[in-house]
Amino acid sequence: MGKGISLYYARSIVIVLGNRIKQTLQNKMTNNILLSDSQTIESKHSGKYISTFLYDVGMIQELVSTGVLNIIKDSLTLITLICLMFYQNWKLAIFSLIMMPLAAIVAKSLGKRMGKATTASVISSGNFTTLISEILKSSKIIKIYQREDFEKKQKL
Repeated sequence: MGKGISLYYARSIVIVLGNRIKQTLQNKMTNNILLSDSQTIESKHSGKYISTFLYDVGMIQELVSTGVLNIIKDSLTLITLICLMFYQNWKLAIFSLIMMPLAAIVAKSLGKRMGKATTASVISSGNFTTLISEILKSSKIIKIYQREDFEKKQKL
């Protein structure tokens, strides 16, 4: 019961911390955009800014909210299990510790693949946000053009 209560409070604190970090980052980015000159702002598409505000900051918040807590919790679990392995069978424990670098190499390879997939996802999200932003910005022009075209047809 004590473990559950401590885990609840730890997660609550970390989630609040993640939200504060998200708020701080978004405030700083907003201030930077407001203080930037127009040439700097126009050098990037507005979709890139929107993607950064929504996706990138959300990923940082998730990292802080869940990642830090999981790292601490999993590290303590790993240390406890390694001690238990040596207590149960020290020969098998030494063998498994020798095999850990092989597992680390495989994990690093998978991490690189995940990094490439994440980068592709971020680029795709940015392009999609750019497209939506362009559609929203140009919808008035499209409606005006359609109305003019409609009025021309009615006059004929």
